[in-house]
Amino acid sequence: MEGTDRKIAQCIISHPHLDHISDLTDENAEFVNELFALVSCQNDKDAGQVDGHKINFSRIKNPGGDKKVDNYRLLYKERSLPLVTFNPKVDGVDFQVGYYYLTHAQAEELYPPKNDQEYANSLSIVLYMSYCGLTILIPGDITPDAFELILKGKCEKRFTDYNRKMTEEKRRLWAQGTSDQPNLGTLLKKKGLTVLVAPHHGLESGYPKCLFDLLEDKKPEIILISEKPQSENSGSVDKRYQDGTCSKGVTFDGKTRYSLTTRNDGHIKVCFKSNGKGTVDYFSDFEDMF
Repeated sequence: MEGTDRKIAQCIISHPHLDHISDLTDENAEFVNELFALVSCQNDKDAGQVDGHKINFSRIKNPGGDKKVDNYRLLYKERSLPLVTFNPKVDGVDFQVGYYYLTHAQAEELYPPKNDQEYANSLSIVLYMSYCGLTILIPGDITPDAFELILKGKCEKRFTDYNRKMTEEKRRLWAQGTSDQPNLGTLLKKKGLTVLVAPHHGLESGYPKCLFDLLEDKKPEIILISEKPQSENSGSVDKRYQDGTCSKGVTFDGKTRYSLTTRNDGHIKVCFKSNGKGTVDYFSDFEDMF
């Protein structure tokens, strides 16, 4: 983005594991609009939060990454709570954005001590966006049990609908706290899903059966997998993402593909366009992205 005046409107960090925060550097921060710089899961602050939200950083395990975690915590040092959606003064655009997540108290109930990896993953923000009928879901490393609670609406909700006429008070309530915003499961049941970023790098342990049971025949067009090198303990990518069980498939580089992965396809850019009912373009060539 060098040589342009473009800024990133929001940087959304699902949860504080090292593979999600390691690129949060001062250099990268130059490209982020300071007004809406960082959205992250509820943190270690007391002020501005209700009981049960303050996460326990002693349970966030990042071997060898303590400095990265310290940097992450500094980024929200001046942040005012509660967590809110991106909510500029824009109206009449067919665009919706929602954040759905569990509180610390819910995560701790699901995963008591000795299940620290699952505890941290279950704090992931599940990001939902819809534009001109096209939808994308980016669930971080959310665990299947936590995902099921979120789909049922048993979670924190933040939501902004730029195409819906509502009072400023109602808009503020939806953006800043849990009230009568749409449940994620209800939205997906109604609108379906165009693109899914597979939870937890597509690993078998993160496979969201509850999501696909909900979607039924409205399964995604494509699955995107942020695939990292596998270690002995990390498990394998679930094969159902690649055989048509979970997605309808797209033509990509002349072939039918049910999933795209960062390992095989490099950087992946998805463009939602408002042509008619909406079209999606996919790019894997880095130079074509800008």
